[in-house]
Amino acid sequence: MQNKLIGFIIFLALGAFVGVNSLFVVPQTQYAIKLRLGDPVETYTEPGLKFKVPFLDEVRILEKRAIKVSTDQETLLTGDQKYIQIKAYVVYKISDPLKFYKAATSLLSMQRKLLPITQTSIRGALGQIPLIKLLSPERDNVLKNILATMRSKSNEYGIDILDIRITHADLPTANADSIYRRMRSDRQVEAKQLRAEGAEEATVIRSSAEKQRVSIIAEAERQAQILRGEADAKAAKIYADAFGQDKDLYEYIRALEAYEKALQNENTTLMLSTNNKFFGVLNK
Repeated sequence: MQNKLIGFIIFLALGAFVGVNSLFVVPQTQYAIKLRLGDPVETYTEPGLKFKVPFLDEVRILEKRAIKVSTDQETLLTGDQKYIQIKAYVVYKISDPLKFYKAATSLLSMQRKLLPITQTSIRGALGQIPLIKLLSPERDNVLKNILATMRSKSNEYGIDILDIRITHADLPTANADSIYRRMRSDRQVEAKQLRAEGAEEATVIRSSAEKQRVSIIAEAERQAQILRGEADAKAAKIYADAFGQDKDLYEYIRALEAYEKALQNENTTLMLSTNNKFFGVLNK
């Protein structure tokens, strides 16, 4: 009886062991590949409870989420023969688990394959552009070109390159001073040229403004002369009409105006004979 009980317990234990080793869970954030005697036989892309044959089947879990791979710092030569130190990172996702497994089998193996591709793509892109482009808003276009190159080279690995970013871009210490001096000299030449162009444009603007000013003043003087002539003509007509209506009153008013103009200053002294025409009105 005791032997039967022990045998039953062993049977239950073996059954539990086989049951536990026959089932596995695929998480929401991962893929799974089932291997039978080392060869892939099935790929699981959906989460859930899955079955395998104990002792014959093996399960490899692969990441569904984005994976980041960083490069070491590297000194590169730009298109204008400037040395620059670059560090970058690449973000990718596994798009085809079976192709990925056949190409790399693990994330570490994929990293070893992806780093040379990244460095070669960056080196090729930077070797065709001047340093100033990498330090300007055109940097985004440079990164887009590098990304396109990497995608074309990584199709066979079952991955999708999502992004690439340069995290560090600096000049080598040994060459920094000379490069800074060269950049400063280039900016000074550019600034001098811009100032010269600005001075030339300012001269043209001032010349045009002066020409307009002279023209406007001449036109204003012409209009003023016309208005003065018209006013003098009207005044002369008024005087003539007034003279025709009352000669004595006209002469009297004109004489008073002449006295007012001649004697504006209280210290003015006039020495004239009594029969002078200037005092003709007063004599009357």
